[in-house]
Amino acid sequence: MLVRGDAGVGKTRLLSEFQDLARPRARCLVGRGSPLGTTIAFSLIVEALESHLRSVPADEVRALCGARLAALRGVLPSVAAALPPDGGDLPSRLATFEAFICLLEGIARDRTLVVVLDDAHRADPSTWELVHYLARNVVRAPILMLAAVREGTAERGEHVDATIGLLLKDGIATELHLEPFGRDDLSALATQVLGPEVTQAALADWLYERTRGNALFATAVLEDLAQDPDRREAPRSVRAHVEALSATLEPEGRDVLATAAALGHSFSLRTIARLIPADAGHWLDDLVRRGVLHERVRDGETTYDFGHPLVQEVTYDSLGAARRRELHERLARMLVGEPLEVRAYHAIRGALPGDEAAIELIWAAAREAERTQAHGEALQHLAALRRLIPSGSVDRATVLDEIGWQGAEAGEHAVGIEALRELLALRTEPRERGSVHMRLASLLSSGPGDLASAEAEAKAAVAAFVAAGADDRVASALNELAWIRGEAGDISAQIEGSRDALARAEALGDETLTLHALGSLGYAYAGIGRGEEAVDVLRRGRAIATARGDRAQSAWHTGALGLALLCAGRIDEAGRVLDAAIEDGPSPSAIPYVNRALLNWFVGRWEDALADCAAVQALHPGTLPAYAGLTVTLAGLIEAATLRDAAAKRHLEQGGRLYAGADFYYMSVLNDWAFGVARALTEDTREATSRLTHAAARASAMGAQAIEALLLPDLVEVRAAVGDLSGASESAERSQVLAESLGTTVASAHASYARGLVALAARRVTAARAALQAAADLASSSGLRLLQARALERLAQAYDGSERVSRATEAARLYAAIGARRFEERVLSELRGLGAAGRRSAQTVGELTPREREIVALVRSGLANRDIAERLHVSERTVETHLAHVYGKLGVASRRELVQG
Repeated sequence: MLVRGDAGVGKTRLLSEFQDLARPRARCLVGRGSPLGTTIAFSLIVEALESHLRSVPADEVRALCGARLAALRGVLPSVAAALPPDGGDLPSRLATFEAFICLLEGIARDRTLVVVLDDAHRADPSTWELVHYLARNVVRAPILMLAAVREGTAERGEHVDATIGLLLKDGIATELHLEPFGRDDLSALATQVLGPEVTQAALADWLYERTRGNALFATAVLEDLAQDPDRREAPRSVRAHVEALSATLEPEGRDVLATAAALGHSFSLRTIARLIPADAGHWLDDLVRRGVLHERVRDGETTYDFGHPLVQEVTYDSLGAARRRELHERLARMLVGEPLEVRAYHAIRGALPGDEAAIELIWAAAREAERTQAHGEALQHLAALRRLIPSGSVDRATVLDEIGWQGAEAGEHAVGIEALRELLALRTEPRERGSVHMRLASLLSSGPGDLASAEAEAKAAVAAFVAAGADDRVASALNELAWIRGEAGDISAQIEGSRDALARAEALGDETLTLHALGSLGYAYAGIGRGEEAVDVLRRGRAIATARGDRAQSAWHTGALGLALLCAGRIDEAGRVLDAAIEDGPSPSAIPYVNRALLNWFVGRWEDALADCAAVQALHPGTLPAYAGLTVTLAGLIEAATLRDAAAKRHLEQGGRLYAGADFYYMSVLNDWAFGVARALTEDTREATSRLTHAAARASAMGAQAIEALLLPDLVEVRAAVGDLSGASESAERSQVLAESLGTTVASAHASYARGLVALAARRVTAARAALQAAADLASSSGLRLLQARALERLAQAYDGSERVSRATEAARLYAAIGARRFEERVLSELRGLGAAGRRSAQTVGELTPREREIVALVRSGLANRDIAERLHVSERTVETHLAHVYGKLGVASRRELVQG
């Protein structure tokens, strides 16, 4: 839930009151955003979690999350203290996000968890990325996350607005907007505080005129009136109120208050003692007595918080720009030993352009953020360097170049593009200009999918390299141009351009360019049905990348190889290749996850597919790049097929907006297909027909025969469902033509299914039986479990009596094994309508295997999945898969229903 409103309107008080009411039933953890925290990765969620973890014994901390906890060693001090030292590699972003989910679930294991993120408009980008990831993925625990966000403040970064916009648009978050008090509200409040005999209409009017209903200021004024009911000299704003308070302090006290305000809303006695005179500590006590500061003592450490963040902000703003700068410059210089990002925060606010010491410090913080994959925080440091490094400096170009890279990694494509355009203006030498044009082309196409602008930049790169006489770079730019043309749908131009680039690369002996040209050529071949050629080309590219130790390119080529093997009909091999690539460690490229998720849909490994979709979100927690958007819609399709409709709705609402009606390579085709199938499952046949028709037409226009062959049966099915037998027949005939052209078992299985659907709709029973049986057999031999189950379901409808019951039961069991509950329920409903024999068969579909019964018993004994996995010596994912099957067989929707049933 998002609680939104102006400063002082009562967000913090509302959350505080809610926590008081919730605590008897829930554990409440609170983190508060601050200006300093915006540059520290996960600072807000860490503050909330640490408030609980530091009071938990080390062995209990370890028990909360098991082995996954290690990914948070460098983020949470309590976790680092609970685990033995480890000098291993940094965890991936996905591992970190999953560890946070695991830890939150562990904390919520025994009671509901409420996580309050106050002043979340000041949260760091990583915290918002985590919130977005949590919202998009299933959390198996009762957790409420509350985020209070201020309206109308320049402090709120674009990452905040972007995340909030998506959460609200997709129905993931609920919004509560707080308004100021009205006149009647203030009158009632004044009556409560001052009594009815004091509160006159004139007083209520005066109070409203002075405070405009601002809750914070109204209560402060009422406190003054409680002391002197006749006083009518209250200041007109919180700013005036704070300035009046400051005026009562002596100069030394005002200096202490100013230093406190510069440190932020919260700071330790140890920190501020290094910054104020030795005999000035009594002013801290005075500020506590006045209610300006609140004092907390925990584990022997004294910490101060401003009573309200607005007081800190007004105090800080009233200092004036010059005074603020001096304070921050001094803090950056004197806080030696504090974390690097803390000193960098003060350096950013205290440095003047050209300050070499500050620039060096901020550069170090940016590099550290990049090292820990905190790309959003890295961008903030780089933006500061851009302001501090003069326009004529050589270092400015380095900063702009780095912003281009980090913008791409953080999903802040507009930021990266704008920086690269400025960098282009600084470059005068043709070869350098060509390189920037190339970077722009790549970012424009892979990020926002602006293919027209990307093509223009690629052409400019070719021209610049030609002018520079840089033959190697000309070939590279031509390959980039070919790839962009392929993304725009001109696959023949992609093949021609990539072949040309490959020939040039081989003539030049340029291994890097050879690698990239092979990748583009192989991806193009895969989609148009030249599967075996695609496999050979991509294997060659992967071998080069592996030999060079280039993990990113090796992962990319492996992901592309998986798609090529799928399109070539080599399903088992595709699974082995992609599984090995991902299980070897988190992939630095999203492509293996994207293509394995697609493969897993067809083979029925749906929980793995959802994990792949989640991995893509973790790799790109901001805006998904154009080539990865498919995974959101595919996740929605799987959720719809497994009867998790709320989750499906969230994903599909986001996926439905992807590509905004524009076409992008194979990805937008597959996105339309996934969206259309999901709509067909939920019986929105009009939207399903529209999306699937567009997907098939686009694939055909591109010449993407292998992709078209995969999706045509779904178009046949939805056309037959709406009574368009002519359209269904036409699509089935096209499917058969493609199967004969491609010559793969996969294409033949899909074509047989399409023919069988048409024959069944036309009541040509003999033809339907032959085609659907062939489809089931071919799908079984290929490992296409979902298609096999669908063929058997339709085949049953071509029979009567025991034959119908037998085939329908087999289909239901296959669906149950996959976890396809919506499909399974459809078949079970049909079985129950087939008399006593059908009802008996329907009951057998829900029978649990011995292993499933064992897991149910352990769940009902109170064990968590990770504990069950350790006891049975299997992976936690295996336990989750068994439980998904159990839920389907028993017709329960949750762990709670399983325990209570």
